[in-house]
Amino acid sequence: MATSKTTTKTGKKTSKKTAEPAKKIRALKPRKSAVKAASAPAAAPTPEDNLKKFARSTIAATFVKNHNGVWGHEEWLGLLKDLEEKGYMPIDTDAVGMILEEKKVAFFSK
Repeated sequence: MATSKTTTKTGKKTSKKTAEPAKKIRALKPRKSAVKAASAPAAAPTPEDNLKKFARSTIAATFVKNHNGVWGHEEWLGLLKDLEEKGYMPIDTDAVGMILEEKKVAFFSK
């Protein structure tokens, strides 16, 4: 608050508190790169990207362990459904099968 001095009719000087003028707030503009990144749709992952992500995960080893190294077609379809729900699709299902077989060999070699 600011203080202003005024003089009354009788000649006395008085102080009066007045509100300070509001400061102008300048809106911040986002950087052009941020606007471009936010407005561009994210590229969908490729089957290769999803396969790499799957290979780095523990999903295959866990699947093999949970099925004691033996599974049938229904379990395979269940795994593919799980992969779809977890965002791994599209993916090369033949390559997923190869990774499972590698994990199976490792499981039985322990």
